[in-house]
Amino acid sequence: GVILFRKSGDSVPPVALNLFKGVVGLTLAVITMAILAVPFFPADATASDWAILAVSGIVGIGIADSLFFVILNRLGAGRVAIVDCLYSPFVVLSSWVYLHEPLGIPLLAAIVLMGVAIFVGTWNPDPAQRTLPRDLHAGVLIGILATFLMAAGIVAVKPILNRSDVWWAMSVRLAAGVAFLVVQGALPRHQIG
Repeated sequence: GVILFRKSGDSVPPVALNLFKGVVGLTLAVITMAILAVPFFPADATASDWAILAVSGIVGIGIADSLFFVILNRLGAGRVAIVDCLYSPFVVLSSWVYLHEPLGIPLLAAIVLMGVAIFVGTWNPDPAQRTLPRDLHAGVLIGILATFLMAAGIVAVKPILNRSDVWWAMSVRLAAGVAFLVVQGALPRHQIG
């Protein structure tokens, strides 16, 4: 899928590509909910649940996934796969901050080692390579931000997932992300052509 998105990124802007992905995902999620008889408006869902899922969808899908497509165009699939390895450490750190889960020395050491490995894996010592170092550094920083936003968006909804249907939660996140992308995609700079 990443390779196909990379190829599509040659002719489709990141926001439009993300909107397409979101619409397809939302359509399939709603169909699955209908087949499984999962209500879209569950009786036990609070206004806070809806708000948290919506913000998580805007941040984790609407913003982070668009940034992912930006770095996919800048860095290529190989380097994006390396930067994406930060997802697990960011989930651990977000869980520590938001959910107050324990964070020990071995886990911190593993996070630092992963950070060093990602730096080494994305470093470009050969200026003759296709990616310019300036673009590489900017792409890696954008990738780090995108990965952090994805992780934070998921961790924020974990308490809701513990007591709600996962298809409902995913559909609300997708719907919020798609709505955000529709508004963003209407801006002239994000339109195709």
